Amino acid sequence: MEYTTQLDAAKKKIITKEMKRVAEKENIDVEILREKVEKGYVGRMSVIRMEGSSTPTRRKMLSWCLTYGSSLVLRHAGLSSHKN
Repeated sequence: MEYTTQLDAAKKKIITKEMKRVAEKENIDVEILREKVEKGYVGRMSVIRMEGSSTPTRRKMLSWCLTYGSSLVLRHAGLSSHKN
């Protein structure tokens, strides 16, 4: 193997099968993903969908999102206790 981690592969301009899988799932160009991995921006471009059943669980999930720099957090509408 020519690399030890995804970061190592990205720095060597290698697109791994894992990068391809993530790019396909997230519907982004694999080269853009590789560049983001290389620069350490992956957490900043991710989208998180929270489905915690309790307020403490949702707060913990939001804390993780903020820690890892998620760019968007979605809350499932079915979890809302408010009626529109």
